[in-house]
Amino acid sequence: MNNLFDHFQTNALSIARRVFGYDAVWTKSTGGTENGRVLLKEPTSDYELGGVTFTPFCSVMEYHQGTFSELFNAVNSKRNESVSVNGVDYYVRTVTAKNDGKTYIAIIERKP
Repeated sequence: MNNLFDHFQTNALSIARRVFGYDAVWTKSTGGTENGRVLLKEPTSDYELGGVTFTPFCSVMEYHQGTFSELFNAVNSKRNESVSVNGVDYYVRTVTAKNDGKTYIAIIERKP
């Protein structure tokens, strides 16, 4: 049975991806590609913590159920997966599911 708010969540995420999202391509380690639309958060600058300057090197990619259908399982099976977001190539380091089980968060690292 669906929750009353599932429909609203799906619509809100769809609008966010369409308006603020980026085109992405997952190049599967087993061969082939899968296209999708994702949200991307990239670090914008260095920051200081306790007198030490940190340079973040990882970005966060967020996608919804139905996009990159097996990426979660592939990464958690220790396979080396790659994505291209808006023409920039990244390694996928980890993928976790949010509490709703329908939204996935991937930590990605820009390829040199």
